[in-house]
Amino acid sequence: MNDEYDPFPRAEDNSPESSRPELPEPRFEEESLAGAGAEEPAAPEFKDYGSPSPEPPPAEPPREGTPWDRRSQSGFVEAMIDSCRLILFHPAQFFRQLSPTGGFGEPFFFFIAFSILVSVFSFPATMLARIIDTKLTFTIMPRYLEWLQSRNAPAGLIDLLQQAFAGSPRIQDVLLQQICCTGASPIAWVILLFVIAAFYSVVGLLFSGRIDYEMVFRVLAFSEVARCSWIVNPVPTLRELVFFLHWFILLAIGFKYTGGMSTGKAILMALLPLLLAALLLTCCCCGSFGLSLFSGMAG
Repeated sequence: MNDEYDPFPRAEDNSPESSRPELPEPRFEEESLAGAGAEEPAAPEFKDYGSPSPEPPPAEPPREGTPWDRRSQSGFVEAMIDSCRLILFHPAQFFRQLSPTGGFGEPFFFFIAFSILVSVFSFPATMLARIIDTKLTFTIMPRYLEWLQSRNAPAGLIDLLQQAFAGSPRIQDVLLQQICCTGASPIAWVILLFVIAAFYSVVGLLFSGRIDYEMVFRVLAFSEVARCSWIVNPVPTLRELVFFLHWFILLAIGFKYTGGMSTGKAILMALLPLLLAALLLTCCCCGSFGLSLFSGMAG
């Protein structure tokens, strides 16, 4: 026999381990030594920007403007009539359209034009009111003097009143006085406009909102429309009372919608300077009357 005889034959190795491919041995020592000198990647930095800031309040949409602002398209007469009608019957709508900024020129021009017009058109009613007031005063005053004498009033006061109301003025004198007052009234109203606007702007520092001299001036200029009642109202004292109440209401509405105030603050701001002015006027009148009475008694 050519083949050698093997007394210990081997069985073929068909186990799964024998079929696995040989894997390279891991080099833990080399890799660990190679990576020992490498730097670890730095962690990303997180900057502290603080708490997120609140979003700014949305800007107020632009106002469409009043009829007086659009008089270049509609004309002077129509703009004047539309503005007066809107202020008289829909004041909230008008003052919503009125911007708190925009300068002094436009409202001042309206104030001047309206003051001249109302002085001219209210002349008959104002003249009649002055005549009625004069007649009533010189009719009631003698009876009032008799009542003071019966109450043993100071002689100085009685003499002072008798000199002031010695004789009733003539109609011609009343007419001349009224013509002079009609011509001077717009000038006096312009001066009062600037003074009252300054007074209200100082008081406005106590309240929040867009309260400054410009805004107050613009509201006051257009609130003068309350004087329209003088054209048809010839009753003395009542015409001033109606004008004052209407003017006060327009001021409160204007401060609310044009100045961005609440209803309560707008009413308080419109009322507070008037109360202070009334108190100051009362003190001045009482002081003047007391001084005149003391001078009459001393004389």
